[in-house]
Amino acid sequence: MKTAITIKNLCVAYQNNQILHNLNFTAHVGTLTAIVGPNGGGKTTLIKSIMGLLSSTGVIEIFDQPKNSQNQKIAYIAQRSSVDWTFPACV
Repeated sequence: MKTAITIKNLCVAYQNNQILHNLNFTAHVGTLTAIVGPNGGGKTTLIKSIMGLLSSTGVIEIFDQPKNSQNQKIAYIAQRSSVDWTFPACV
């Protein structure tokens, strides 16, 4: 089965506070994957790391390519935003 996202030994810290430590998982193409957890559990940190918005260590691959590949197009819509969206978006 082809993989959409592969995470290996992902670690992310804000200053000296480690948020994610040695996180590993694989999400396969054609499957539904949910990221759930309590407030402050690291869900947003994980998404921002996958998008390359945060500094991290470990391996993040999107469709078997390193996350910094030039041909990757990843986007997300935040739950709350200060931006006035002018396009219709539904989830």
